[in-house]
Amino acid sequence: MDNKPLCTDVSSDVRDWDDLFPDQYFQPEALIGRKLTLQIASAISEQYPGDAMPRCVLVFSNATQKLKTTKANRIALKKGFGSNPPAALGKWVEITGVVNTFKRVEIELTPLPNGPQQPQTVVAPQQQPTQQNIPPEVLAQLQAVLASQKPT
Repeated sequence: MDNKPLCTDVSSDVRDWDDLFPDQYFQPEALIGRKLTLQIASAISEQYPGDAMPRCVLVFSNATQKLKTTKANRIALKKGFGSNPPAALGKWVEITGVVNTFKRVEIELTPLPNGPQQPQTVVAPQQQPTQQNIPPEVLAQLQAVLASQKPT
């Protein structure tokens, strides 16, 4: 049996270091201007060496990334689905990036007790963005920049 690691040269294939190491969790900054509708698949407790306390993490059936919950997220989940975590499984939430009163970006979670209006499948971090998953205001800015760079 060969114990050599599987190595692949990706130096010419990768556009960004983040493509090599996709985020395991949703990042607040990446959610500013976006609203994602997600279905809760499970709630898990994670504790890594050095963590003072375990953290509650939501796993979604229609996304590859997970959400580390904050106290505000847990309060919203209680209000929307009750205090029993299994009652939230299979339910829908909406998340977005917001700037809080302390000028920090955080993820705001809104329970959707009646389900989503239009379910959204979240694009995996490794996939290239398309016009369908870029917020319209960002797409307009990108198109304006590209138009200004065309040779005349």
